Amino acid sequence: MGYRKIDETTKNQILDKIKQGNVPVVDLAKEHEIAPKTIYGWLSHESGNNASLLEYGKLKRENKALMELVGFLTLELKAGKKRRFSKKL
Repeated sequence: MGYRKIDETTKNQILDKIKQGNVPVVDLAKEHEIAPKTIYGWLSHESGNNASLLEYGKLKRENKALMELVGFLTLELKAGKKRRFSKKL
C-alpha cells in the first residue's frame, strides 16, 4: 500500500461505518486500500481516547451476536416445550 490522500467524505464514511459497528476496521482498510493503522489514527484523533470508539463498535457487534443467540435459544426452548406438551396428549 502506497501513500495516497483520502478525501474527507470517504474518511467520514469509513468512520461512520465503524461507529455503527457494522464493519471491522480491517475489512474497511482492505476495501479502501489503506492501512488499518491509518483508520485507528483517525479514531484516536477524533475520540481523544484510543479505545472508546473502537470499544463501542466491538461491544455493539458482540451485543448483536448475543441477541441473535438469545433469540435462537428462545425459539428452540419454545419448540421443545411444544413437543413435550404434544407428547402428553
